[in-house]
Amino acid sequence: MLGNKTGVTVGLHFAGFDAENIKPVRAQLDDIAHSLGYISRSRSHAGQGNTAAMMVAIARGELKVVRPDESEERDTQIAQSA
Repeated sequence: MLGNKTGVTVGLHFAGFDAENIKPVRAQLDDIAHSLGYISRSRSHAGQGNTAAMMVAIARGELKVVRPDESEERDTQIAQSA
């Protein structure tokens, strides 16, 4: 997905969370990434969701994040035009 095998590890700061409380959030992000096809190929995390690749796709405009209320509005507009 990223085109090469080099990379950099950058930590993220999750305000208001400690190490234990962030685990379910990270797991959910990994699950979302996996469901969208962003899957880690590294040995230690092979087959798991790749949140970093998903975030890069968002930054590049390859993946769009839509708020639930925007999604419902869009679905209503599509239904009305059909």
